[in-house]
Amino acid sequence: MPLNITVVSGDYDRIQAIKTGKVPVEGCAVTYVNLAPPETFQRLFTNQEFDVAEMSFSSYMLARSRMDWPYTAVPIFPSRVFPHSSIYVRTDRGIHRPEDLKGKLIGIPNYHFTRGLVVRGMLQDEYGVRNEDIRWRIGGIDAPGGLTYMPFDPPAGLEVETIPADKTLGQMLVDGKIDAIITYRDPQVFTDRAPNIGRLFPNFRPVEQAWFKKTGFFPIMHTVGVRNSLLAEHPWLARAVVKAFEQSKAACMPHLVDLDALYTSLPWLVADFGGTVAGYGYCAPYRARSAYRYALEDSVYVRDDMTGKGVGSALLAELVRRCEALGYRQIVAVIGDSANAPSINLHAAFGFLRVGTLRSVGFKFGRWVDSVLMQRPLGTGDGSPPKR
Repeated sequence: MPLNITVVSGDYDRIQAIKTGKVPVEGCAVTYVNLAPPETFQRLFTNQEFDVAEMSFSSYMLARSRMDWPYTAVPIFPSRVFPHSSIYVRTDRGIHRPEDLKGKLIGIPNYHFTRGLVVRGMLQDEYGVRNEDIRWRIGGIDAPGGLTYMPFDPPAGLEVETIPADKTLGQMLVDGKIDAIITYRDPQVFTDRAPNIGRLFPNFRPVEQAWFKKTGFFPIMHTVGVRNSLLAEHPWLARAVVKAFEQSKAACMPHLVDLDALYTSLPWLVADFGGTVAGYGYCAPYRARSAYRYALEDSVYVRDDMTGKGVGSALLAELVRRCEALGYRQIVAVIGDSANAPSINLHAAFGFLRVGTLRSVGFKFGRWVDSVLMQRPLGTGDGSPPKR
């Protein structure tokens, strides 16, 4: 009789083989649940409702040291991330080097989150920026709140304050009320290209490569925990879980170099310049319904300091070429601001026609913005029926 277990993690490529049953957890019948990490951690710390769970590494260590935590970690690490790309600053405050962060107001979602822990360690060890040198502000990044699943009082001697409950750190950065944010993913204000906001390390990849060469660290963000009561009754379970996750990761690796049909989206292209990412582009289905299966929507992003260097043209040209080769018939661009002349002109140069404007459907940077719709045919377009 198999042991029924519920496993939860993010929907990563490296867990798919377990999720689909291609790789079994030996001796177990698995119910696999995919949740975003913040929801997983909140539910885990509130109700301990999962048998095998992805969890924040720093929160796990705190829980084990401060309470009778009902999980034991196994050596599986679903998320590892280098720290340098996680610092976002006001570019008009004279912050050009890590040392310039001394005395600044920096926002974080909580004090103990793993990415922040690694960033603080890197700043102190490599650049002499101590925790005490920074004035910390805690709150939600894109929405009010923050990461509140694990209560923790910061060490004495630090200036740590919680922002008002109705405020976000992202908007405070835009408004100039704080100088920087350290967080676990791009703040929306950075994605939206709000004025005067950028990464402390714009070319973070070579910096991270040099740091790894020096330290050998590829920092662990998340681990996997197994419920203690199950381990006590079924000691073999820990080994079975580790084996399954290792085999599932191995099963996904060939897809990373399979260019016949890319695993994570349709065409996904990255422009590399000087060893770092200069821009990227991808196409996704225009609509989910079957009738739209020959139409795509493109997205092209170019790093701010790489505009005007032909990066966008190279990406869009290759996107169009690959989409035509795959048999698609229409490609649509939805450009999120009628004032975004560079994107409109780029698409026009590749044969996209402006087919409409959705008025004031977005709100960012304190104003309403339009969405410009542009379209071009691929191959014969609607001149002949599709072959498949």
